[in-house]
Amino acid sequence: TATATCSTTDITALPAGSDSVSANLEPAQYDVDIGSSLGSTFEGAFIGQTVDVPIRIQVGADPLQNYTVVLGYVTGDVTMGTCSAGSAALQSLFNCTVDAVTGRVTLTGTFPAGTTTGLVEVGTIQMTVPSGSSFTSSSITGTVQLDTALTTDTAPRAISAGASTVVAANAPPPPSPPPLSSPTQSPTGAPTTRAPTAAPTLTLTFSAAKIAHSSNLAAASPISILTLSIITATVRYADGSTLVVSSDPRTSFTSSSPLISIINRNQIRVASNDGLYGTAGITVTFEGVSATGTVEVVAVTSVSLASRPYPSFSGSNTIDKTVLSLVQCTSVYQRAQLVASAQLSDGSAAVDMTSATTFSISGGPGLSVAAGILTPSGPGSYSVSGIFGLSFISDLLISVVNTRVQVSSLAQTTGWTQDTFGGLSGTTRPLVVAVTFSDGTQYADAVSGTQSTWIAPSLYMAFTSSNNAYITVSNAGVATLVGNSFGTVSLTATATCS
Repeated sequence: TATATCSTTDITALPAGSDSVSANLEPAQYDVDIGSSLGSTFEGAFIGQTVDVPIRIQVGADPLQNYTVVLGYVTGDVTMGTCSAGSAALQSLFNCTVDAVTGRVTLTGTFPAGTTTGLVEVGTIQMTVPSGSSFTSSSITGTVQLDTALTTDTAPRAISAGASTVVAANAPPPPSPPPLSSPTQSPTGAPTTRAPTAAPTLTLTFSAAKIAHSSNLAAASPISILTLSIITATVRYADGSTLVVSSDPRTSFTSSSPLISIINRNQIRVASNDGLYGTAGITVTFEGVSATGTVEVVAVTSVSLASRPYPSFSGSNTIDKTVLSLVQCTSVYQRAQLVASAQLSDGSAAVDMTSATTFSISGGPGLSVAAGILTPSGPGSYSVSGIFGLSFISDLLISVVNTRVQVSSLAQTTGWTQDTFGGLSGTTRPLVVAVTFSDGTQYADAVSGTQSTWIAPSLYMAFTSSNNAYITVSNAGVATLVGNSFGTVSLTATATCS
C-alpha cells in the first residue's frame, strides 16, 4: 500500500493505493518445493476440501539419482491421503508412506543416472482440511536427502522453499458463470467478376507521392521529404500481358503545372523554392493511350515550439507544461520536454524535429536544457527559443515557481503473475506505482521510471508490507520475497510530506 503523508498541516488530502499478492518461494538448487507455484502454496485448501499437493525437487543441471523427502504435519489439523508418483518421467522406483499417527509422509525414489535435471516433480499427495477445522494456521515442515551426479547428502537437510503454513478458512463462493452470448454469423458476399479489357490501358505509379524542393526545410532531416519522383508507365493488353514503356521513345510525359519540372523523360522535381505548393498533374501518352496522375508538392508552412510534461505518460503530448513547480514537499522541481515541430502544406500530421533543433535559454542560470529536457534549479521567468536549419522558432516563456504540486492519487500497477510474487528467498522486485499530481501530470512508474534518477521515490512516498515475515518493502519501493504466505500480503505505498 502507498499512502500520501504530510508531517505538517500544509496538505490535508493524503490518498493511498494498495495491491495484494501472494508470497511464494521458489526452491534453490537441492531444495524442495511443496504445493502450488502460483498464488498461495496451498491454493484452494479450504475447510472440507481436498487438494493435490505436488512435491518438487530443484537439482538444476546436476542429474537427480536418489531422494528421500520427509514431511511433517499436524494430524489434528489436516489429513494426508493417497500418494502418487509425480509427472517426472523415468522414475524407476517410487515409494510413499503416510503415518497418520505421527504426522509424517515419507517419499523415496530413484532415477536412472543422468536422465533427470531441473525442477523435478517426484510425487503428489492428497491433502484435506477436515470439516469443522478451526485452527489459525498449521505448519508443514520437512527434510530432504539427495544423491545426485555431483553431490551426496550424508544426512537429512531441512527444506526451505517448501516449508509453509495452511490456514483453515471457508472457501469463497464460486463465481457466477458468464452470460451466454448470442452466436454471430459472418456475412458473406457474392463473388464479383471483371469484364475483360477490350483495349490496352495505361497505368502510372509514382516512386514518391509527394516531393519538396531540395532547399526547403521539408527536405531536411528528420522531415526528409524526397526531392524526386520517378514515374513508371505500364501498358496492359487485352490478353493480360503487360509492358513497361517508361523509357520507350514513343512515350511522352507532359504537365502544365508551374510547380514541377520533368527531367530525364520520367522524373519529376519541384521547379523552384519559391514557397509555392499544391497538386501537380502529369499526363503520359503511349501509342494513343493516355493516363493522368498527380504528385503533391509540399513545403514547411510553419514551425512551433511546445513544452510537454517529462517524463511522458499517456496523453502528455496534448498538455502544455510552461509552469514548473516543486514536487510534493521536496526541493526538486518538475522537468519538461521541449518539442519542436513543423507543419507541412499538405495538412498531414506535424513532424517532430526536436532532435535537429538547437535550443537556447535567456533569463538567468535557473533553467538549463540538454537534449530538449528543461531542468530548473531556481525560480524565475525564462525565454526558450530554437533554430531548425535556417529557421528561427519563436520564443516560448517558461516559469519556474516555488509553489508545489501535490500527490492527488496513487495506484499500484505491478504486473504480478496471477497475483503471485514467486522466486528464491531474497528475490527482489520493484513495485510499480503510478502517481498523479494536482496539476494533472503523472509519473507512470514512480519507483523505477526515468524521474527516479533525479527524485527518489522515498522523498515523497513511504512503503509498507502487511507482513514482513513474507514480503518486505524497502524505502526505495523494492519488495523482497522472504517466505511462503497462506493468503495475500498487502504492499502499500503512501504519499508523504516531510
